[in-house]
Amino acid sequence: MNLDKIDLHYRCVDIDYHTEYDCENNGCNDEGICRCGSIYDAVVTDVNISQMVNLIYDELFDSSTILGKREDKLNQLLYGIGEDINRYTIDRILRKYKVWDSDNFEVEVCGGYYGQEIEGAFIIKNISDKIEAELEIAFSIEDLSGRVEYLLGLEYGSLLPELEHCQYEIVELDKSEINFGAIDHHSKVKKKDLQFYSDKNYKGIRGLVTFTNGKYRLIDGYHRVHTTAGHKVKVLKAFK
Repeated sequence: MNLDKIDLHYRCVDIDYHTEYDCENNGCNDEGICRCGSIYDAVVTDVNISQMVNLIYDELFDSSTILGKREDKLNQLLYGIGEDINRYTIDRILRKYKVWDSDNFEVEVCGGYYGQEIEGAFIIKNISDKIEAELEIAFSIEDLSGRVEYLLGLEYGSLLPELEHCQYEIVELDKSEINFGAIDHHSKVKKKDLQFYSDKNYKGIRGLVTFTNGKYRLIDGYHRVHTTAGHKVKVLKAFK
């Protein structure tokens, strides 16, 4: 895929920069047109991860054709893995490598008729190589349980005993049915600015739950589930 070669400017990242001029010594005043602008301190200031997920998904899967749609439906039927899970996979891996961090990008400039211009914004190769390697491993896992376990291991380093040998399905639950068991953690989550997980900015799977003692316990996804203003929440349900 060569993720480090994909220009993300205007697609999923915003850039801020400064420009300096020396019109007198570059003849701009005589010509009446400024051509000497020089860009400095160019930096990525905002990253829309959901748009980046869409971009990478479109690079990896061609679901626009009839054949692509058939293959996606077949994978869903055979393995439980469809578009929702594949987008979720990309999202979790991108967040694992903190693609919102401006240090993970390189902004390139180029010359133009009216001074320097932004050429593009690219994920640095060190990070893009890691992301691509994880995507390759994750997408080679064709059953839903294995895929979910891999992503949990990637994020947390281990699998909870209660999730061992579980199967998974995507369900929609009333948010009121979901129990946030880690009260201290939930209190900290409530204080954060989580607009990137708002219903406008995030459309995917919001968490993972188990059904224990007659109630749904949230295992993963406190930020995502808390942030939605909707009554219904799309989650992965673990069961044995």
